[in-house]
Amino acid sequence: MTGLFINGIIISEFIRPLFRPFWGNVCMQRKKGVALYKQITDELCAKIASGEWPPDTRLPSEPELAEHFGVCRMTVRQALGELESRGTIIRQRGRGTFVAQQKFIGDIVSFRLPDSFGSTHTLVSVKKLKADAFTAAQLGVEKGAPIVELYRIRFFAAQNEPAELEISLMTRDVFSQIKDNDFTRPIYKDIKQKLGFVTDSYLCEVLPVALDAEQAEHLKLAEGTLALMLHRTWLGDGKPVMFTKLVFSPEKNRYVLGK
Repeated sequence: MTGLFINGIIISEFIRPLFRPFWGNVCMQRKKGVALYKQITDELCAKIASGEWPPDTRLPSEPELAEHFGVCRMTVRQALGELESRGTIIRQRGRGTFVAQQKFIGDIVSFRLPDSFGSTHTLVSVKKLKADAFTAAQLGVEKGAPIVELYRIRFFAAQNEPAELEISLMTRDVFSQIKDNDFTRPIYKDIKQKLGFVTDSYLCEVLPVALDAEQAEHLKLAEGTLALMLHRTWLGDGKPVMFTKLVFSPEKNRYVLGK
């Protein structure tokens, strides 16, 4: 009989998982009518969601998971595949399986990220520019019209990690109404209040991009990393008020289809 020695006593392989600190004393209660791999998926998700397994935690191997749950490796592989498809874990060949970093989950219809994930911004720069043809069309002004660019970085609340870049462009008249505001906070409500607009409608476009050197540095990613750029034109009383470019990496964010 093979097993683990503890104080001179052989502990059988069958109950060895109970002595692994990684697992604690948790045992899965099997549920009738629910596939085993889904039950395992839920158990692993619970550990991740509770913070017991924080980001970058290495998961037990497939044989260890199979032994702990009393199932075959194929069932464990199904559960891990489900978690990987959700972006909850990352498999690295030759290294193992790890808990993925937390991601923003936004609404692809409204392109809004929940405030609960953090609304703190760092101001990178404020520039006075002349509108190029594309920006002028978005803002409903003439090409060459004076505009202001507000460049900020939005951060995750819990991790203090850069989540996305926000480049907001507006006419100088609009900027003059908010120039004294605290730009570490969201500015949309301030624009509504100062200008009396109802900015509850917008036009959106999504474009694939590769991060340039500056963008990559701000997001703490490698230059050339594939990302998405969201173009969003805020409308007030049916007229353009502000044009915003949002740049985020799928490694740190994901969007889903909402109402």
